[in-house]
Amino acid sequence: IAGLLDCWIVGLLDCWIVGLLDCWIAGLLDCWIVGLLDGWIAGLLDCWIVGLLDCWRGGGKPLHFPMIGE
Repeated sequence: IAGLLDCWIVGLLDCWIVGLLDCWIAGLLDCWIVGLLDGWIAGLLDCWIVGLLDCWRGGGKPLHFPMIGE
């Protein structure tokens, strides 16, 4: 009986720790990938909208504004 209990407790702990780590790592990766995609899409949209507005204000001639970090 003691052996069964030990196995059961150790098994539960292993499952729980491994499961938590998997969830945590998967969650971090999801956040990182989703965050990068959001940033990239938002950046593209900003560039596109700003470029369109600049073009419109400039009478159809696109004006170049250096992007942040250039």
